[in-house]
Amino acid sequence: MPAPMAQGSNRPRLLQNRPDKNKQGGERRGFFSGPFFYLFVLGAPVVLACLALKFLSGGEVRGSDTEVLMPPIPAPVNDSGLTWGTLRAQHYFGLRTRHPHSPLFGMMWFDQPQGGHPNVRHWCNQNELNSYGWTHADGRTFGRQTLNDTTVLLQTDWVNTDESTFSARVVSKPHKKSKDTPRVNFYFYLALESPSHGRLRLPKSKEIAIEGKTEELGEFKLKIESSQRDESIVTDLLLPRVNLAKINDHVLQKMRVSQTPHGIAYVLAQGEQKFEEGTFAVMAINAPADSQFEITFTRSSSSDSPPTGVAFEKELQLRVERFEQRFETAFNLAEKNYSPSESAMARVALSNMLGSIGVWHGSNKVKKSGSIVPYGPHMLLSAVPSRPFFPRGFLWDEGFHQLLISRFDPVLSLECVTAWLNTMNVNGWIPREMILSAEAEEKVPSEYIPQDPTVANPPSFFYLLDTVTRDSMFVNQHRATFSAIYFKAAKWYKWLMTSQAGRYSDSLRWRGRNGTTIRELNPKTLASGLDDFPRASHPNDKEYHLDLRCWMAVASRVLARLAETFSTADEAESYRRKYTELSNFDNLVQRHWTEEGKQFADFGLHSLNVRLAEKKKIIQGHHGNTVETWMERVVDEPPKERHMSDAMGYVGLFPLIAGIVPPTEHAKLKAIIGHLNDPEELWTPFGIRSLSTLSPYYRAHNTKDDPAYWRGSIWMPINYLLLRSLGEYAVEPGLEGQLREEIVATHRRLKKALVANLAKEFTRTGYLWEHYDDKTGEGKGSHPMTGWTSLVLMVMSEDDL
Repeated sequence: MPAPMAQGSNRPRLLQNRPDKNKQGGERRGFFSGPFFYLFVLGAPVVLACLALKFLSGGEVRGSDTEVLMPPIPAPVNDSGLTWGTLRAQHYFGLRTRHPHSPLFGMMWFDQPQGGHPNVRHWCNQNELNSYGWTHADGRTFGRQTLNDTTVLLQTDWVNTDESTFSARVVSKPHKKSKDTPRVNFYFYLALESPSHGRLRLPKSKEIAIEGKTEELGEFKLKIESSQRDESIVTDLLLPRVNLAKINDHVLQKMRVSQTPHGIAYVLAQGEQKFEEGTFAVMAINAPADSQFEITFTRSSSSDSPPTGVAFEKELQLRVERFEQRFETAFNLAEKNYSPSESAMARVALSNMLGSIGVWHGSNKVKKSGSIVPYGPHMLLSAVPSRPFFPRGFLWDEGFHQLLISRFDPVLSLECVTAWLNTMNVNGWIPREMILSAEAEEKVPSEYIPQDPTVANPPSFFYLLDTVTRDSMFVNQHRATFSAIYFKAAKWYKWLMTSQAGRYSDSLRWRGRNGTTIRELNPKTLASGLDDFPRASHPNDKEYHLDLRCWMAVASRVLARLAETFSTADEAESYRRKYTELSNFDNLVQRHWTEEGKQFADFGLHSLNVRLAEKKKIIQGHHGNTVETWMERVVDEPPKERHMSDAMGYVGLFPLIAGIVPPTEHAKLKAIIGHLNDPEELWTPFGIRSLSTLSPYYRAHNTKDDPAYWRGSIWMPINYLLLRSLGEYAVEPGLEGQLREEIVATHRRLKKALVANLAKEFTRTGYLWEHYDDKTGEGKGSHPMTGWTSLVLMVMSEDDL
């Protein structure tokens, strides 16, 4: 985005020269030979003291300390961690507290099978239900969710209390009422991750309940009241220990088919081995499809019971009303004349973001010297991109998530930000994915679980810091937290500048590309977040990446401003110098502008003519020959060092997004706006597509089984950043009148196109989607996308130009 206005100039320019690699440590030479040995022995205490000072002052720590964490930032608010919330994002309906030893509440259900295997609903899955999602949720105290299954419509509502208890209500309604409507099996359970965390037991009475005890909560009881108790079949199960990632399997193994007064039914059977206590207990209720359940979690030490019946309904309605008031205060949509479907989408966008915040405890798996080592332990509080497909923390996604959350609940956002920064190691590296438990690993292909401490991710958090720190009252209320955040953000910045350094002091390069593969049309750049967006066809250490330079220009500008408050004038000046270097327009043009395409672009070893060709190999066997086929890249033109003139798209827009194209550079600005508005290039009636239709990579598969991802589809985060930037350029002094009018017109029609298409698809499907087809506007990829697509609400809340 364009730089904030400063007195005396339109745009502040900013930081220090890139650190000299030759001054970062150096090799040991001869210390153990001859007199150097004695010098080493005598000088060891001094050396160790110097290293300690270097670490404490923020100096670089070498790779042997990859798994060593930085000291944590204290929590911005005092929290016992015992308040219940929907912090099990990967489940359709799951509750827990933030405490690492929390009991885990969950719900499973399935239609009574007419034959065959039960199709258990538990973990969120794509294409399993007609639709589902939170319609109202504040991320802290309550939630309302609709689960539209194939035969029944479920409503799950819950509220918590200040005494670490909660109430929930589950209402089931069949889509069609008839005598043939199948009964539904509802399983309500509690689980503990370890026997050391506490114990669970089944009461001797006939009530539908689970009792237990943990050190933190004391004695407690989960009780279920059924509206159709007389028409229900109730069974239970208690197991000493389970694998939380395999709960479905544990339950299925204990199911038995039984003849009942209500026909053939699946029931739970404990088996011959009985347990008095365990870590997993479930109450199974086979009930009519038209049923209602009231669930309470009570503690023996609580002075009041959680609300039930009419009291629950009143409390839920009160919290919905508070949500609506807070929503309108934050986003001010009432006076903007949005349609009912657009307004509904806006509330679902925020509610799904907040209702999908999760908490995880554990360690990452990290690559180190050819092996995999644990890195942690961590406590992560984070929103997630998608409950069914990406139910874990992603670093660059989270910066976008928090832009929205901070508008509604800045303290909750601050808690998430500190949790993320507390995952930083002593070198300043933050994992790009946080996969912290067996449950989290269950949703990730094994090859993607270990994190690489040399690979970065876009530092989108700097956009967030730039926004939230402009509220001086909020900053002063949490000054100690923001001071610690600044220190870690500066450490992260230094790691990015050194670990992703390019061939020049003003160039940067994403690490992690595969320079030897011949199985990809264009080797991916996963670190950039743009995955398969085309880069130089032949990766090497001499290429440099435009988007990363722009990300770091923004980071330099933000840190320069924050250093004035949280550090020294000298440090602020060093960041300003670096910003000046990275945003120097003449240099930016020299490094990244191509007259051939009238665009900004990456630079590297690149061929303009590559393709995938099918290869075959005959494999001889005892029972005859088989033919193996695969796709392999063919290079029809030798690569040479050049700009990427054949891939105009999101990367080429980053100088505009970062606000480092001066408003007086009319020719370059007009060229960029021209690309945006050209239907053959980036403009669509649904938003800005990721890659020009004129590029040979447009909609091209990267491998036989790897379809285009960031090669044409419309993605909300980049469209949001574009709108933000266009809005700021529109009010820039020095912008000529005609160009200003064109920028304003582009902003207006892009905002209208994005909101209209997302609302159309939301009405049609019930979901926000990961990305959108550039030809039809239809949602594509993961859904529901509870993450950055929710930025549509930020778009809707901005005033029209």
